[in-house]
Formats: sequence, C-alpha cells, structure tokens
Amino acid sequence: MLTIEHYLTLYRRFADKLRDEVEVSLVDVADALYCTERNARLILRKLSEESFIEWKAGQGRGNRSRIIFREDNESLLLGLAQKFTEAGDCNKAFHLLQTFSADTATIEIFMAWMSNGLSSL
Repeated sequence: MLTIEHYLTLYRRFADKLRDEVEVSLVDVADALYCTERNARLILRKLSEESFIEWKAGQGRGNRSRIIFREDNESLLLGLAQKFTEAGDCNKAFHLLQTFSADTATIEIFMAWMSNGLSSL
C-alpha cells in the first residue's frame, strides 16, 4: 500500500474535517490499517515525515494520542487517480475513487479531466 493510500484510509476512518485534531489510540490506527501496532507506528512516522499528518503521541497511561490531517483528502485522491491513469492503470484509478471518495464531485471532476484528455488525442 502506498503512503497516500495509508493517509486516505486514516482520513476516511478518523477525520471530520481538515486540520481538526482527532483523539485516537495506536490500537485504533493499527485496526484501521490492518497491521500491528509496531507497523502502525512506522506508518505514522512516515506520514508525519512526509507532512501528511501531525502526530502527537499521548504521554502516560490513559492519555490518547492526537492526529491532525494536513492534506485535503479529495485533492490528494484526484491527483493520485490522475497519476495512475497517465501511467495506463485506469482500473486502479477507478478503484481508488470508489474506495476513498467521500462525494461524487471528485469523481465528476476526474471524469471531466478524462474526457478532456481523450478528446485531445
């Protein structure tokens, strides 16, 4: 799974809106990503290093961690779908849009982008 796909999965599961601070446990993150807590920590570190999220680990017993989503889900998704399409993998692009898109506007924008690209050939 790509780093962006990890981000989209977490965004879909936990984010209410962009730049909100969300309380979450490492166990919740591991469950969302279908991985171990150790691997979830590595993924969170990578997402943080690439500036997709801001991760504030909860200090002490009973204190939940906080995650801030820095990137807009729909614009990231659209860019990734366009990248896959340009590489010739339309099936992957449509799968991503169907899996992660929160509204139909992103799919409509993608379809318009494809129509413009195909009509110029």
